[in-house]
Amino acid sequence: TGVQSSMTWYEEWFFVFEFLWGRTMLRWCDAESENGYGLAKKSLRCVYDGKCSLIKNARNSWPRYAKHDEDVKLRGDYWNERYQGHRVVQWDNTNVSIGKPSDARKQRATFSSYYSENCAKGGIFLQLCGWMGVHELWSGGVSDTEYLNKSGILEYQKQFALNDLSDEHNNVIAFLNVLDKGYRSTVAVWRSGCQLTLQPDFAKSDRQFKAIETISSAAAATDHSANERAVSLNKQSKRLKSGLETNGSYDRLAD
Repeated sequence: TGVQSSMTWYEEWFFVFEFLWGRTMLRWCDAESENGYGLAKKSLRCVYDGKCSLIKNARNSWPRYAKHDEDVKLRGDYWNERYQGHRVVQWDNTNVSIGKPSDARKQRATFSSYYSENCAKGGIFLQLCGWMGVHELWSGGVSDTEYLNKSGILEYQKQFALNDLSDEHNNVIAFLNVLDKGYRSTVAVWRSGCQLTLQPDFAKSDRQFKAIETISSAAAATDHSANERAVSLNKQSKRLKSGLETNGSYDRLAD
């Protein structure tokens, strides 16, 4: 990583994984005073940031999404029968606690009434073959709709589909976005390369659902529940569970 320390290569990686995944009860100040190597907190953070940069670069070298033919082959026959060759991606948003900023404008921008806290908000997706991924963190005050419509996700998916002509006739297979009721993105999704949405139906006022609406809503909600497990897996890191430390770096959290 270009960071000089008295620790060996193995010790540096062991140290980083301990802090990244929360396998230790040590805090930064504890590591500084008890590591026995005479390393200051600044040096430890340089080692940590350097290794995380390597991890991020390795992750970014992979494609954002699984290709359509890979997705179809790796997902089960149940999904292929259910979605009949569609390029399915499930999206959801989740929060990362950041504490209450001292600046009033940041307080308003980051406060989420849904999570009842100041936080950052990020998108997490899951394809039916099991391929998962994340999108960048935004301030927690934005809605799920605004995040999906304006964060660049839809444009990226449009370009990915245009470059992944998987069927025998080289037709573009647009993404089918499986969403929950928190999103109002049907028009924005369609305008981005004729993508589709699947989410539970909305009933106005006290109107009862029709039978087909009840069945389709239940099916969409059941399928989308798989993405809740993807959210849990993506938040296993201690750095995300514990949120942003006091006076912590927003850039480090985003990485």
